[in-house]
Amino acid sequence: MTWREYVQKTVNKKPHELLMRATGLVESTGPKRALDLGAGALGDSKYLASKGYEVTAVDSEESIKYLAPGTPNLDVIVSPMENFAPDGEYDLVNAQYALPFIPKERFWNVLATAAGSLKESGIFCATFFGPEDEWHNDPMLTFVSKSELEEKLSTYNLNVLYNEEEKGLGKIAAGGNKFWHVFHVIARKHT
Repeated sequence: MTWREYVQKTVNKKPHELLMRATGLVESTGPKRALDLGAGALGDSKYLASKGYEVTAVDSEESIKYLAPGTPNLDVIVSPMENFAPDGEYDLVNAQYALPFIPKERFWNVLATAAGSLKESGIFCATFFGPEDEWHNDPMLTFVSKSELEEKLSTYNLNVLYNEEEKGLGKIAAGGNKFWHVFHVIARKHT
């Protein structure tokens, strides 16, 4: 499936439930900043902007720019996640079904950069692929165990608040089904 086809199938998708849950945990009382990594069709980014966040949406596809015209508080940056350098600190970092598409040799660096871009007490919200996922043989993707993930998040000063493991047959945007093994994680940065 091409990126355009993916966008056509997901452009009107509701924001991820995990993200909606995570926004309720953000403690900032002033202006809030959010980073949306692998922003895709901008559903999560637009949701955050509608909640008053100043949002930086990052995706590697040039056409992402054309999805955002007229959206206040939304800055779209065309860049692979592994090349993006945050320009400050964020109250919330979101990465739904995005980080697993980074090869393992760059995966932990991207995760460390994302964690490092959070303000103290900031919220990290992401979905990771587990080792039993149907796509686990793809060398271009990254799969982690629950213990490995929680150990690494701890080294990045992220205290896991929520880690739901999901296994089962489910739909994919391209059509059809696959066996999913994912971890839905919300964590808070501490010093």
